[in-house]
Amino acid sequence: MSTDDEGRLVHCVQMNRQGKASFVIMQNGLPEMTYYPDVPDASCHEEHQFMGPGINRDGLCWTIGLHESDSDSANQEYEIRVTMVDGVPSKVQWVQRI
Repeated sequence: MSTDDEGRLVHCVQMNRQGKASFVIMQNGLPEMTYYPDVPDASCHEEHQFMGPGINRDGLCWTIGLHESDSDSANQEYEIRVTMVDGVPSKVQWVQRI
């Protein structure tokens, strides 16, 4: 991940043919430092809470491409933006890159 002009962590992801991609946020690549949502297939378009850091035993993740606002996402590129507060993720957003 890199940092944008607003201090958010950013990462680009190429969507598959089905237009879906799921992810969690792992600090330093450590499973015990995983941040994840409190609901399955969470979306930045719907309210949810952050969980972690810890091991994501339930396989919860954010998923791009399931919410109606993510329509026509097949084979598109998205930018994931993570807002940090005091070194902890506090907000996840994604936008389709044009």
